[in-house]
Amino acid sequence: MKKLLIVSLILLTLTGFASASANIDPSVIPCVGDPPLIIGGGWQSFNGNGLGWAGEIFTFSSDTSVCIYVTDLYLPGDVFEIYDNGVLIGATSEVPVGTIRESDPDAAYASDIWSSGKFTVPGGSHTITIKSIQEWGGVYTAKIKAEAGPCSVPEFPTLAIPMTFVGGFLMIASALRREH
Repeated sequence: MKKLLIVSLILLTLTGFASASANIDPSVIPCVGDPPLIIGGGWQSFNGNGLGWAGEIFTFSSDTSVCIYVTDLYLPGDVFEIYDNGVLIGATSEVPVGTIRESDPDAAYASDIWSSGKFTVPGGSHTITIKSIQEWGGVYTAKIKAEAGPCSVPEFPTLAIPMTFVGGFLMIASALRREH
């Protein structure tokens, strides 16, 4: 009886390990034959079925920082989390679902209708995984691309904020001057 109990415990333990390994997070275990993300190579597709991890895992290495661009495509409403070497680096913008179709990734990225985002990663070896956190339509196809250098930051807000303060200061100074 004691031997049966020991054998049962061993089998139960092994079954637990087997079921736990069936749920391995693909963001930390890259698959053999992952497509390389070609820096400067244009848009590359990734696909999925419902919420969860996309079917592709992208790998690349660079000596300098790289800007990763991601955009939803075809039907708007999908939102993605982007992981670099298993660490969340950001998510694409949240957008309402819609029925407008767009197959050009440049047009989709430039539009506020489709979910998109850009993320700078430092030089080094990278494994990029993508997780759908909002999905509309059952399946999705989206695009990713990598460009050399850090992501650009729009200059307009950078200049607009200080200029607003300067403009406000000049208006107050002008008003105070008229009172005297």
